[in-house]
Amino acid sequence: LINNKLMEKKLLELTDIFTELEFDNNKILYGMLEKDIKTNIENYRVEKLFIHSERMNDFKNCINPEFVNFKIIEINKLNNGDDGDKLLNDYGGFIGKLYY
Repeated sequence: LINNKLMEKKLLELTDIFTELEFDNNKILYGMLEKDIKTNIENYRVEKLFIHSERMNDFKNCINPEFVNFKIIEINKLNNGDDGDKLLNDYGGFIGKLYY
């Protein structure tokens, strides 16, 4: 129950990112981990990154920890079709906010 409440809070924050994407996508990061995500991380442009738990190992294997100077928010789905599910299925498990 406590874990579900914590995940609900994280999912609300993720919902805010999806809403921001609808109105101003210049500061929202998504795409291929090995290309779009990695490049922005290595250029120190990432403020926070939402990662679906099923993709966390891919992230750890692809990104040098020296470049991780931002908040990582691990997301799981609570229900089919929720924003955690959307993160994995529509955005490949990664979406984030850029500083600029």
